[in-house]
Amino acid sequence: MKLHRILPLLLLLGFLTVAAPSAFGQVQGYGLGPKIGLYLDQGRLMVGGLGEFPVAANTFFEPGVEIVFGIKNTTRLVADLNGRYTFLVKGASIEPFILAGIAGRIDLYEATGQTFTDTGFRLNLGGGVTVNPRSLMQPWAGVKIFLLDDTGTDLALQGGVNFYF
Repeated sequence: MKLHRILPLLLLLGFLTVAAPSAFGQVQGYGLGPKIGLYLDQGRLMVGGLGEFPVAANTFFEPGVEIVFGIKNTTRLVADLNGRYTFLVKGASIEPFILAGIAGRIDLYEATGQTFTDTGFRLNLGGGVTVNPRSLMQPWAGVKIFLLDDTGTDLALQGGVNFYF
């Protein structure tokens, strides 16, 4: 799959991620950061990014995008819309969280010289832990399970760093 076909989608996601805080009118700040992970079904590498926007105390809206590698002749893009709830642990340097949401998947593949697409929707469930939650740079790690996709259920181990503004 050629990069010039993927780039407009990534630019649109970047614009929405930057524009969303003004639409929500948040005063608590927002976070943006890269993520990397591994889908355990056939060991597929994933890279992407996510945003974190406060909605209420301990509750965040968390959109994200992923590019999945390792599928022959196919580029897989996944866009997540998750809600995340964090559990405050008084005096601790970690913050556990759970998340749930929906995702759209699009597979772009080439066959017989033509480009085809296959789409699907998923239900995301997961959790993890954020380290150093009072800092402007917060590493995190977690697990996410995907359900209801016609390509099957999959489990992803992922992590990243969020930078807060």
